[in-house]
Amino acid sequence: MPRLFWPNFDFEHELASGESWRPTEKLRRLNSRFAPVLGALCDREDRVVLPGKLPPSERVIREINVNFVSEEMVRDSADFRGADWELIPWGVAASLKRLAKSRDWGWNQPDPEKVKTWNDRLTSVEREPSSLSGEAIPHPIHSIDQLACLLRDRADGRRWVVKARFGMSGRERLVGEGTDLAATQLGWLKKRFAQQQTLIWEPWLDIVDEVGLQYDISKTGEVRFLAALPLLNAPTGEYMGSRLSLSPEERSQWSPAITLGESLAREAGETGYWGPFSIDAVRFRDRDDIHLRPVMEINARWTMGRLAYEWGTRLKSGDGKMWRLGEVIA
Repeated sequence: MPRLFWPNFDFEHELASGESWRPTEKLRRLNSRFAPVLGALCDREDRVVLPGKLPPSERVIREINVNFVSEEMVRDSADFRGADWELIPWGVAASLKRLAKSRDWGWNQPDPEKVKTWNDRLTSVEREPSSLSGEAIPHPIHSIDQLACLLRDRADGRRWVVKARFGMSGRERLVGEGTDLAATQLGWLKKRFAQQQTLIWEPWLDIVDEVGLQYDISKTGEVRFLAALPLLNAPTGEYMGSRLSLSPEERSQWSPAITLGESLAREAGETGYWGPFSIDAVRFRDRDDIHLRPVMEINARWTMGRLAYEWGTRLKSGDGKMWRLGEVIA
C-alpha cells in the first residue's frame, strides 16, 4: 500500500489549541521546506505531501529520490482517494485522522489522546528522576506571582526558561535572566495564563552534550532500542543535526539514560501508545561537576533525530559521520 507522509511539524500547536487550529502561511512554508527529510521513510511508491507553495529544489529531488505531491491535490483529486493509500503523519493529530476518514485512506495510528499525553511536557516533568540535581528540576507554574516567587527564591542572576506544555524546535518558550520581567515577557506570560495554561519553569543549564534516544514501540507494546545519537544544537537550543554514532566511552556515559528511556517506552506502550518514541537527554555542568539529566523531553512522534537514524541506515553511514537536515557529512 503506498503511503502519504504528512509533514505537520507544527502539530503541537493543535495539541495545545484543539482541532480547530490552523497553521499560518508562514508555518505551511516552513513545513514544505523541511518536508523532504521524510524521504528517509519512503519507498518508491510513496509520496511526501507539500503543504505550502515552496517546492523542493531540483537538487533535493534528484539527491533524495522522493516523490512529492501538493496538499491541494491529495485533498481534492480522485487519484488520491480510497483505501489504496495510507496516511502517515509526522505527529498524530485528530484533524488528520478526520481527513483520512473523509478520503477513505488507511489510518493505522495510535489514539491522538495518547499521543497528546506523551508529548505533554508535564508528562516529562512527572518522570524526572528524584535523584537529579536540584538545579535541574523543572517546576510547573500557574501564575505570574508564582513565577516571581520562584525567581526571588533563586535570585542568583542566572538565566532561566519558561516553556509551554507543547512546543517544538525552541518555540513556545520564554528565556529570561535574574528576577526582573520585561514588558514583552509579561505580555507572553499573561496571554498564556489568561488561557489557563500551565507553564514549566526550569533553570537554563550549562549543557555539555545532548543525545536523542530513539526507540520504536510495537502495537503490542514491545520496545526496540534503535540508537543514541548525539544532537548538534545551536546555542539557543534549536536542532541543527545529529552525529550518527557513539564511541564506547560515550555509550557508557549515556547508559543510565538509555535504560530509563526503555522503561518509559514500555510504560507508553502499556498505556496504548505505539510508534516512534524518543527522549532528549543531556549532561550539564554545575560548578565543577557534570550531571546527567536523562529526561529533558519526551517526543511521541517522528523526530529529526529519528530521521537522522533512518537516513544513516539508508545511506550506510559509518562512524564519525553526521546528519544535518538531510545531508550526511564525513
